[in-house]
Formats: sequence, structure tokens, C-alpha cells
Amino acid sequence: MSSMILPFEMAPQQGGLLCWAAVAVSLRRFYRKQESIDQIAFARSLLGANCNQVCQPLRALNHAGLRYREHSGPIPLADIEQQLMSGHPVLIAARYFIGWHLLVLHGIGHGTQMMIADSLHGPSRASYADLTAAYREHYLWSHTYCLAPAGDDE
Repeated sequence: MSSMILPFEMAPQQGGLLCWAAVAVSLRRFYRKQESIDQIAFARSLLGANCNQVCQPLRALNHAGLRYREHSGPIPLADIEQQLMSGHPVLIAARYFIGWHLLVLHGIGHGTQMMIADSLHGPSRASYADLTAAYREHYLWSHTYCLAPAGDDE
């Protein structure tokens, strides 16, 4: 595959545990460019005043009006390419020690270099093989989230 990079911009997370809010708000802005949504207001609307806590990715995405489907573990590279070619970023839940971190794949460079948007550590790149083995040495790819097809009620 040749290079394919979506014009996705990740907002930095505004709390230590708010990667889910940063991703949901950034994805909503990606799909609805005219809308502006405040990350903290979004988090509070879902979890209340004590919003700097973990939230399940699908719950956050649904709250943002985005319908994604969860897959266990990494998905094949060909499936990631298909999602990106269709204009849809792919989300990764990466486990580390006792928690997890949510990332967005928004492109593939020459070969299998994945373009990663990370609300905590900033943008990065990693090969598909390296990413499936470990991200930043300690994060393990545990789940993948892809946009659900229209009319999919799962």
C-alpha cells in the first residue's frame, strides 16, 4: 500500500485519565468539522463533576454520537488499510500494568508505518509488527474499534 494519511487532529487530554474524552471529542470534530465541543464539558456530561476517571471507549464514543464496533485484540493490517481508505480512523485500546490508554490510527506511511495520534504522549509512528508487539514498550494492544457500518445495530 502507498501512503495514506487522514487529516485527523488529536486534542491533548485535559486530565490524567481523560484519553477517552480527548479521543471522542477529536473524532467528533473529525467527522463534524463545523462543531466545537469542550473536552471537560463532554466528560462532565457523561460522568459528572468527578470526570477525570476511566470510561469505557464505546460508552464515550456513543455519547459523542459515534457508532463504533469493538474487536478483541489487533485486527489484520488489511482491515486497517480498508478503514483508512474509507476515510475512517481506527482506535486501539492499549493495556498497561493496571490500566489502559486509547490511541487513534489515522494513517499508514510507506510499508507498514502506522501514524498514531496519542492524546498523552503526542503523535508517533510505529510499524504494524512493533505496534502489535508493544506500544511505547509497556502498552499491549488489547482491543480495536472500527466505525460501525450504517444500519448496523450490534
